[in-house]
Amino acid sequence: MAADILMMDSFVDYLEAELIRDKKSWINEKNSEVLFIALQISRCKELVSLCNDAILRHPKVFVSSKEFLFMPHDYMIGLLERDILGLDEVDIFAAVVMWGINNTPGISLTDDFSTWTTDNITTLQSNVIQLISLVRFFHMPPDDFIKKVGPLTKVFAPELYDQVIEYHSKTQFQFIYDVLPLRFNSTIIKEKEEPALISYWISHPETECDLPENPPFTSFDKIPFDFHLIFRCHGNELAEAKWRDLCYNQGPTMTIIRTKNQNEDEAVFGGYKSISWSTENRNTHIGGDGFIFGYLWQQRKLLLPWMLRVRNHLDADMFLGDGVEVFIDFRHGEKLLAHANGFEDLEETIEELEVFRVVKKAMDDG
Repeated sequence: MAADILMMDSFVDYLEAELIRDKKSWINEKNSEVLFIALQISRCKELVSLCNDAILRHPKVFVSSKEFLFMPHDYMIGLLERDILGLDEVDIFAAVVMWGINNTPGISLTDDFSTWTTDNITTLQSNVIQLISLVRFFHMPPDDFIKKVGPLTKVFAPELYDQVIEYHSKTQFQFIYDVLPLRFNSTIIKEKEEPALISYWISHPETECDLPENPPFTSFDKIPFDFHLIFRCHGNELAEAKWRDLCYNQGPTMTIIRTKNQNEDEAVFGGYKSISWSTENRNTHIGGDGFIFGYLWQQRKLLLPWMLRVRNHLDADMFLGDGVEVFIDFRHGEKLLAHANGFEDLEETIEELEVFRVVKKAMDDG
């Protein structure tokens, strides 16, 4: 910051490059602090990008940090505009409320909001009005919305409560709020291109093409599927009993796994299964169709992914693929085994695993 104030641009560039080259682990550890400073220096765009990658890997840690409460308004808008954020929408709303209170003079996070004056509320509303418009209230579970958001709609958006209740009741209603698409609640998937590509593979079961000639689904809201998070855990917490409790009888699912190898290279593996994991399907040896895929990240750039079709998944739990030509096996704690004809067999360490229920959108959802 001192170098920036003194307009020592070359020195700022040198310091940024050195941090990125030699201090990545430190940046990951102190990402919210580094981001807060980097946002104040217009030349540090690469450092901001690196910090963004880190905070989106652990968004709950970020929104719980003291630095989050002081983030610039423009940065908050950019954060909430993301279609992939890795947080439940109720938690996003709570973070916006905390940020708004912290940035409104005369009130604090320790206050009982019933003691706020009309001026306090008016100032708070003006601070968060743009941010509130980016929260995807209509995709919150109704019970969560009623219990956790409902009491505060009198302060933040008086008309919102009835709108959300009517939306879930499926009655005809004139909406004054935009119904934004459901976010992809993932801390592994980051780029908009990835949900579009996965959706293309699901909706075109006949294709064997890794990358279609024309980009599929030109915007996030055009993707024909919603992905509802049903299971997430770190590799060292992966247990079959917990996985079965949350992933059985869910219909079609998408599993996404982030791994590291001995060289600390990062990869993402995943697979789509067209039918439920269930006791019945396991006992009757029905695995369903789908595909598995994998790709590598190198300096935050996506390398060419591969995708291989599975005409009949093996019926085993925590296993994707046919067991012969192609498979991803994650039954062994933190260890993942991957095999695909034409590629080198891999044994990787699972960093994080997510499972999503895949739901085809109704035609009138766009």
